[in-house]
Amino acid sequence: MQGSSVLGMTGRWPLVGRGEEIASLHDTLADAAAHTVVLAGPAGVGKTRLVEEFAGQAAASGRVTCWVTGTKTLATVAFGAFAHLLPASSAEEPTPAQVMRMAVDEFARRASTAGLVLCVDDAHLLDASSAVLVHTMARNGFAFVVATVRSGEQPPESVVALWKDGLGPRVELPSLSRARTARLLAEVLGGQVDTATEYRLWRSAQGNALYLRELVLTGLEQGLLTARGGVWSWTGELACGERLGELIRQRVGEVDQAQRDTLELLALAEPVGPAFLGDDPAVLETLEQRGLVTVTMEGRRCVVRLAHPLYGETLRAGMGTLRRRALHTRLADTLTACGARRHGDVLRLATWRLDDGDADAEALLAGARQARALSDHALAERLATAALTAGAGREAATQLADALFWQDKFVDAGRVLDQLVPEAGHAGEWEAIVTSSCLFWGLGEVGRADKVLGAHQDSAHVAAHWASLLMFNGRAGQALALAEPILSSADSDDVARARALIAAVPAWALVGRGDTAVAAATAGLAVAAQVAEDEPVFRGYVVAGQATAYWLLGDLDAMENIVCPAYESAARRPDELDGLWALQLARVAMARGKPRSALRLCREASARFREHDVIGQLPSCLATTAMAYAMLGEPEEATHAATAAQQALRPAVRVVNTELLLAQAWAAAARGERTSARELAMTAANDAADLGLKPFQSWALHEALRLGQPDVSMALAADGPLVKLYADHAAAHDGPTLDSCAERFAAAGFLLLAAETSAQAALAHVHDQDARNSRQKALAWANHCEGASTAILRTVAIPQVTAISEREREIAELAARGLSNRQIADLLVISIRTVGNHLNHIYTKLGINSRSELAALLHVIQ
Repeated sequence: MQGSSVLGMTGRWPLVGRGEEIASLHDTLADAAAHTVVLAGPAGVGKTRLVEEFAGQAAASGRVTCWVTGTKTLATVAFGAFAHLLPASSAEEPTPAQVMRMAVDEFARRASTAGLVLCVDDAHLLDASSAVLVHTMARNGFAFVVATVRSGEQPPESVVALWKDGLGPRVELPSLSRARTARLLAEVLGGQVDTATEYRLWRSAQGNALYLRELVLTGLEQGLLTARGGVWSWTGELACGERLGELIRQRVGEVDQAQRDTLELLALAEPVGPAFLGDDPAVLETLEQRGLVTVTMEGRRCVVRLAHPLYGETLRAGMGTLRRRALHTRLADTLTACGARRHGDVLRLATWRLDDGDADAEALLAGARQARALSDHALAERLATAALTAGAGREAATQLADALFWQDKFVDAGRVLDQLVPEAGHAGEWEAIVTSSCLFWGLGEVGRADKVLGAHQDSAHVAAHWASLLMFNGRAGQALALAEPILSSADSDDVARARALIAAVPAWALVGRGDTAVAAATAGLAVAAQVAEDEPVFRGYVVAGQATAYWLLGDLDAMENIVCPAYESAARRPDELDGLWALQLARVAMARGKPRSALRLCREASARFREHDVIGQLPSCLATTAMAYAMLGEPEEATHAATAAQQALRPAVRVVNTELLLAQAWAAAARGERTSARELAMTAANDAADLGLKPFQSWALHEALRLGQPDVSMALAADGPLVKLYADHAAAHDGPTLDSCAERFAAAGFLLLAAETSAQAALAHVHDQDARNSRQKALAWANHCEGASTAILRTVAIPQVTAISEREREIAELAARGLSNRQIADLLVISIRTVGNHLNHIYTKLGINSRSELAALLHVIQ
């Protein structure tokens, strides 16, 4: 990661995402009828940088380039912008006409036969004489003029005439799109940037390249923008920095006290209605006319916002404690007088009263509830702590413990809960839920969590929560035994039903009832919507369970269709599940046979999980990472990721065992340890069978088949086409049947499996033409798999290896990777002499004489 050094050394950013604009400038330059292009746009959009790039390319092609810049200082000086380019005049006080003639002669002298390009930056600030000279140069064809003007400014008449007289087009340069911002950030920082950070910086800068640059520089300088696990992320509050603050203060300009009051109130409270901003409508009208605020109608409500997100950051940074407190008091008094009627008003009032020191315990507690509902757990912690101090008591303590739990502060949450004395001999329902969560997720004490929840097993809310813990513990059958009665009971309220769905949907998928899971989730989203105001994250959990069902059913399109919107939404507003969506998309990418895409998503998910991982998904993410590296033939990275996945495992979360064991299996295969790989895959299948997780058992058995395990049987009682296809593939041995399975894998989107199965078919066919056809299909599908290289694919990529047996292939790969005969013997538990004999047979069959030739043949780098 060399981002900070690049910024520090060059002081300028690469031009990214402006290829169309550059090409358009060159097209206009080549058009004999055009003499000018005027680029218009707001300050900081990148007009100057674009002209610099174009001028550099024009100069490289042999044209002469000259540069002038309009400034406020020189706007009153005749020909002031051109002073540095003009020779000294022999006349004591030359007339404007003489200067004009002298300038034209000078530019004619400078120009070569290839022509002159005159670049005029900030042409709206030119003095009248300089503007006339620019127009004269363009109109008479003395130079091709590229000028920039700031949108909203009134340029001199001669500059306006450049496009009004038809000398060339005026082009409005758009702000950087989100996609272009993402590309620019990745290039400048020299690595992947997580989606939430991309979105946050794009939204904050609003496509302004100058603002974006200053945000990134400040983030790097203050350690807010850092690379973790190969991914750049912004942590904490946004910081403008002094340079950007000064730019924004210049843009805001001079304001009187009433206008400043309005701007600062908006900085603390936007969006708000005009009633919060004073009694003088003229103040708001003036600020709107100056482009500092926006006033819009949302339904029947008039809403005021600052015109740019960074105005608020800068204004807040300049407020002292007393000033902020006084403004919060004013806002709170206004809201109290108006009446807190809208959703969110309770939280606003509590936050403002907290800062002005005049909040009562109940208001703080109500605010903490609403902050929790918005997944702002840091704010919920502040409010609950204040409520507890103000004497709110038991509920405030539980709110505080819950807020700490969601920030992965399990020990701190436990201390708060330990101080509560049970009422009537036992804790309340919500206390039981929070306590069991801390025990299960934070401390891995499954037995104690079960005991706490067992005391409330008659409560539908507690039982539903217990079902979720059981599901993650790998006890999907027991989870359903608790959740299903809640879902079928007419007495259950919507919160209990939603909690039960969170457990039941993935549990049904895990026990092999994927169709039931999908149907229940589809219907259950309406239930989750009913409780969204208090429990908005419930919907995300139901969607996550449905995505798991689609994954295990093999419906990748449906999975992608529900996960992509959630992934995009999490980029805009991160919550407890933001890392999970990237992991789910990584699973889709892996299933489609795109390991490099999966790695990019896994890196992003891992960065999020390392920051916040309440439900223990980091091991699954690292396991997927290991499998992706293994399929790319990178054994060291695969082994490291598989080991890290095991180390990150929380003892209570047994449902991920299959993924972790398969990660170890694929890492072993990448190292050439094919026997060990097959054994690990079979262990994964047996472990899934012991837990009753039938789709996982089927998946693990099929992975064992891919890794060379013979005679795999998959007579499993699980629904869904993928399990059926796995079983048919395992039972297929002739070429036509394997071809059919390959086509079915391809139709479902599993291109790597299609390529591998077609490679198997090529070996099984009796007729050479059929074998060639299967081999061509295997190679065609493999071409879409981002460089994936598995043992089965190597049989078509390197046809010679079909001459050796499965055992010989294993020894060949280990030898090619540089292992000695003794190391191979120890690993495979055979004698050194046996290894030597096998190698001699391998060399003879392949027509080679050494380990180096073997490594070259197998494309292995020792």
